[in-house]
Amino acid sequence: MPAGHVGKKNEITLPVIEATLRISLTDGLPVLAVSESVEDLLGFKAEEFLSSKVFLKDRIHWDDADVSSVLFTPEIQKKSVPFNIRIRHADGRIRCIKGQSTKVAAPSGGTVILDLHLQDAKSLRQITDTHDVMASVKAMMENTDDMIYFKDRNHVFTAASRTMVNLGNAAKHWTDLIGKTDYDFLPEEFADLYYEMEKQVFAGIPVVQRISAAPALGGREIWIDDRKYPIENDSGEIIGLFGIARDITERRKVIETLRESEEFLRESQKIAGLGSYVLDIRRGMWSSSDVMNQIFGIDETYERTVAGWSALVYPDDRTLMDAHFADDVLRKGNVFDKEYRIVRNSDQVVRWVHGLGKVEFDAQGVPLRIRGTIQDITERRQAEENLRESKELLQLFIEHAPACAR
Repeated sequence: MPAGHVGKKNEITLPVIEATLRISLTDGLPVLAVSESVEDLLGFKAEEFLSSKVFLKDRIHWDDADVSSVLFTPEIQKKSVPFNIRIRHADGRIRCIKGQSTKVAAPSGGTVILDLHLQDAKSLRQITDTHDVMASVKAMMENTDDMIYFKDRNHVFTAASRTMVNLGNAAKHWTDLIGKTDYDFLPEEFADLYYEMEKQVFAGIPVVQRISAAPALGGREIWIDDRKYPIENDSGEIIGLFGIARDITERRKVIETLRESEEFLRESQKIAGLGSYVLDIRRGMWSSSDVMNQIFGIDETYERTVAGWSALVYPDDRTLMDAHFADDVLRKGNVFDKEYRIVRNSDQVVRWVHGLGKVEFDAQGVPLRIRGTIQDITERRQAEENLRESKELLQLFIEHAPACAR
């Protein structure tokens, strides 16, 4: 087909780049026949295939081994089988190929012959000249902040938003992407990721999502949340896909900074023996950090109610603590600030803690929650007790020591 022509109403068909090969499915996979047009399709002369200087199987993308293994298995096929595959062109870049295969017995018998009809996926695109549809698509593509795109069944772009030009070495305008595949403007490793996602869509998965790094203009790296959905015709056949990719680079930076801050806070709390908690006053429930759980000797199954907290307090200190909480904190709105003893739940060992907490009120002055910290001060209290005892011993010694002889 030397030139494009108008097919159905409002539809322009591009010239198709295609080639045929006949391969014997025996050792070495010798090519028995190949059309001269294979050079237009794959960049190699027909003679290079016939002389086994170039092997088609070696040019197939490694991640399409599932398709390749089916193609080169010597089993008779009763009818033509469609497939999509990636083949590396002589220029080193990947071409997305639509193919049809048949396998028949050789006339001499004992050998299976593979006939391949290969077509460049980009050349199969049909241009629809429907004014209203294109006007709506153009408005969306020009004004969205997300990267939106449509592809046909052969992984070829049929529409793309203006933001798509931010990826890789894409184009100056989104319309320049039409009729291309990812392999035409993205580094191969990224194009491989997106092609694999699209294979899953075409296999029937209703939505495929991947969060990954992507190349951007100027050589910088961005992170995108890419989601792909199948497009079906009236018969339920998947004829293409719709994709939307969102730049989440800044969000990831915030999350990463927050994660690092949280890790630093957790490590600092662990070193200082400082746990944290939030008490929901209206519900009477509280949550606690890992360090606080370790201080109290509790796990995720422990009942985090006011009664559960009170049960951890050393019996002789409960009356004082309950009064401080009800009167000073809830009624007067003072800061919760007490040193008291607890009985660690895991081993019933008595520990000293310092509790701090600040009440948060609503607009009407009703207490909502308390946010605070619990610090294990057992070693400090023990040191203070040892010092006190030492001072008392010293004082007794001074008071009762015999007078020196004169």
